[in-house]
Amino acid sequence: MYCPHCGKEVADDAVVCVGCGRSLQGGGTKVGQGRVGSQMTRRSPAAVLLLPFVTFGIYELYWLVRTKTEMNAQGAKIPTAWLLIVPIANWYWLWRFSVGVQHATGGKTSAATSFLLYFFLSVIGAAIIQNELNKAAA
Repeated sequence: MYCPHCGKEVADDAVVCVGCGRSLQGGGTKVGQGRVGSQMTRRSPAAVLLLPFVTFGIYELYWLVRTKTEMNAQGAKIPTAWLLIVPIANWYWLWRFSVGVQHATGGKTSAATSFLLYFFLSVIGAAIIQNELNKAAA
């Protein structure tokens, strides 16, 4: 099942989430289901485009981790963001993130499209992906 607070996958009999440390007494979400009422946070695509330059890339990492957590809460299966710092493994992580984008947008943005956008256009691609996530959240 998944933690209802942070979206991390936890054991079915867990009492406390290993990701955020919060109680799971209310129960989590079963694997393959999204959290009831969970939505993607609407963010400004302009902020996603410009803040990485102002913060020397830190906001880009923050955006990737936050959107990953929100997509996992909806039932996507994106692994830990620590893979971002491992060469070549970060391509795999980006692919899983892209599959999560496809899941979060209900298939309106394909995994291949979001992977290529982010891989070749970086922050510009991230702004386009955020715009698509905003449309899905509406």
